[in-house]
Amino acid sequence: MIKLNLNRMIRDFEKKEKIQGKVLEQKRTLVRYCSKAIKEIHRRKIKEAKKLIKNVETGLKKMKRYKSEFSSHIEHIEQEYAEAVLLLCVVEDKKCPIPETLKVSDISYLNGLLDAVGELRREMLDLLRDGKYEEAGRFFNAMEALYEAVESFQFSGSILPGFRRKQDVARRQIEQARSEILYAKRR
Repeated sequence: MIKLNLNRMIRDFEKKEKIQGKVLEQKRTLVRYCSKAIKEIHRRKIKEAKKLIKNVETGLKKMKRYKSEFSSHIEHIEQEYAEAVLLLCVVEDKKCPIPETLKVSDISYLNGLLDAVGELRREMLDLLRDGKYEEAGRFFNAMEALYEAVESFQFSGSILPGFRRKQDVARRQIEQARSEILYAKRR
């Protein structure tokens, strides 16, 4: 009969499970802050948005120590953070930072960049509704510029997980936005 003592493994996995619970709780909080920051940017409450983004930045620094064990959770936070920062930069008409400046992975940055395209479309639609066609055009141009920057990235899902789907979504959003601008100008 074989006897195995696996108690050490049980303890290790229980410890990892506890840490995972804390990581997930913090992830939810930081992603929620990103979501709130994006809403505040849309409302032009920039000061509040910057505070939330700063909180995410601080929290993300602390979470980096878990990246080797819980990389997908950390990358999700990075992606949402990148999206919020990129949106803020476009709204403030500032230069967009690179991944190294934000201290996020390239994959998180690229996915956040493509998610920002949808938020820029929302900005554009709000401006069209208010009859601010020139400003709406600025956001449309930003959407196109973000997409064009990553258009040549044609890698498999094993290299850039989820990226191609986001690329397709962004392209559709840009095409819809182009139609919406044309329609609004004709009215």
